[in-house]
Amino acid sequence: MKQFLLASLFAIVFPIVGHTQNFTGPDEDIQALLANMKQFSQDFVDGDMEALVSAYTDNGKIMPTGKDIMSGKEELSKYWVRNPDVKTFYHKLTPLEIVVCGDRATDYGYYEGKTQYKDNPPSEWKGKYMILWEKVDGLWKIEVDIWNNINLPTIQDKMQMALDSVFASHEGAVGTVMHVESPDKELSWTSARGVSQRDSDIKLTADQPVLVASNTKTYVSAAMLRLVEMGKVKLDDPIESLIKKESKQLLSKAGYRLSDITLRHLLSHTSGITDYVDKAYFQFVVDNPKHRWTRAEQMKRAGTMKPSSEPGSEYAYADVNFVLLGEIIEEQTNQPFYEGIRTLLKFEELGINHTWFHTLEDIPSGTKSLAHQYVADKGFDSYNLDPSWDLYGGGGLAMTVSDLAMFFQHLFNGDIIKDASLLKEMSTPVLPLEKSNYCLGLFKLDFHGMEAYYHGGYWGTDVMYVPELNTTIAGFTLEKSQRGINAEASQKVLRLLK
Repeated sequence: MKQFLLASLFAIVFPIVGHTQNFTGPDEDIQALLANMKQFSQDFVDGDMEALVSAYTDNGKIMPTGKDIMSGKEELSKYWVRNPDVKTFYHKLTPLEIVVCGDRATDYGYYEGKTQYKDNPPSEWKGKYMILWEKVDGLWKIEVDIWNNINLPTIQDKMQMALDSVFASHEGAVGTVMHVESPDKELSWTSARGVSQRDSDIKLTADQPVLVASNTKTYVSAAMLRLVEMGKVKLDDPIESLIKKESKQLLSKAGYRLSDITLRHLLSHTSGITDYVDKAYFQFVVDNPKHRWTRAEQMKRAGTMKPSSEPGSEYAYADVNFVLLGEIIEEQTNQPFYEGIRTLLKFEELGINHTWFHTLEDIPSGTKSLAHQYVADKGFDSYNLDPSWDLYGGGGLAMTVSDLAMFFQHLFNGDIIKDASLLKEMSTPVLPLEKSNYCLGLFKLDFHGMEAYYHGGYWGTDVMYVPELNTTIAGFTLEKSQRGINAEASQKVLRLLK
């Protein structure tokens, strides 16, 4: 018997040319084994797990791909469990050789099937198997069942399945797109699901840009830190002599002591300057969606607000801080702020080719049209709003998801700000953590046990860098209320990468 089993195992080792089937043994046994295989496939399709377990001997063993050996009916019952979210279309065993010797038999060949998880696209799969059979009380039972997949899913396949499953669970998301940049794992992956416009069949593509709103703040911050690196300004310089004359007059009249407010305060939202963006501002945008705002108009509105706190004492997120930083970039570069940012951040050198300030700059060559973005509770469609309501530094950039991820990756890999100590300041919270986790144009997070540096944007755009994995993940979801997709899919991806 040992020689028989050894010979059978050697048959598995040597390659089989073609798919010729060779059956050796009594025809009655061969037919019974073929019938058992057919029934096993049918039970698999039907989800009859009890029948599958009963196909094995009492001490039957399975050796699934990537798992420990499982033995006995109790363990097999834990493996063969029906998943109600999975639909099986077919399952087939194709034996290449069956050899029967008394009450034992060997059988090896290929298996294949087709399944669908929830609303995801169906997936086909195949692999190789070997079975040792034993005849028990006149019936053939599986004694040992070994199989392994052909074309095991790649990390990209697994990330796609993660994104698909999360997207399918968020009805009304319209569309979502994600980019993962993980150079240490030689991984650069982008994918999209859904449509680019609600109630249409226009497929969302992975290279389609969107408005990223407050993600712009990280770019403004990095540009300002480049000016610090160049020695043009210092983080603790008062803004009194740096901002435009008109803004200085407005804020001084409102009671702000501009000699006490520094660049660091603006970058960390600790300036105490009350924002022009409030409920009344949003209501005006709702009522006047095509109004073309100017920066001066927004600053004039800020000039009607009184200070919210002493400089450096409290965190209060405010677009006005970054509008003022945009003014300072203009003053220091003698360029419009958007051109100064492009130059300071080395877009051309780093291949950031599909990023621009929408309506202030021309759409870059080769860039697709913007996807529609929605805010259901306000009835917003980005195509129906003049983007000037969020354009002058607090927001304003449009880009592809890969451009956003690559910018973060370049930033944290020292390709933009070379001074490591300055980059560390950028990623260090300014106030005690119990007060704020905001750094300089970034949030510092504990993302499911991993340190991460993050920023998001109003329309449902998110990006974070995870130092532990030297990885950036960026995600856009077109309906803001469903932006949880970005975080959920990111968590699944990071689990795959760890």
